[in-house]
Amino acid sequence: MHHFAVFSHPKQKKTDEFRVPNSPFVSIALGWHFTLPSGEILLSAQLMTESEIDHAFDSLEKELDEGRRAAKKKLRELIAHNEHEFPRNKSS
Repeated sequence: MHHFAVFSHPKQKKTDEFRVPNSPFVSIALGWHFTLPSGEILLSAQLMTESEIDHAFDSLEKELDEGRRAAKKKLRELIAHNEHEFPRNKSS
């Protein structure tokens, strides 16, 4: 992914005194962009033809799909980590 990034919280540390799992989550961030002096965030360079517009949007759609897959994979990994580190009490 070029324009987007997936982040998650650090893994829960074990302590002998107190262990409470965090609820797993991921966040989606911009990995690359242009910022105008007025503060607007741009996700492309200047597009001057219809084919440049098509290419920019096609690329963004592809990256969003890659980001969706990466975020879901990371969330599954975090859930599995939590289940391993903090198993549920099956007797309740």
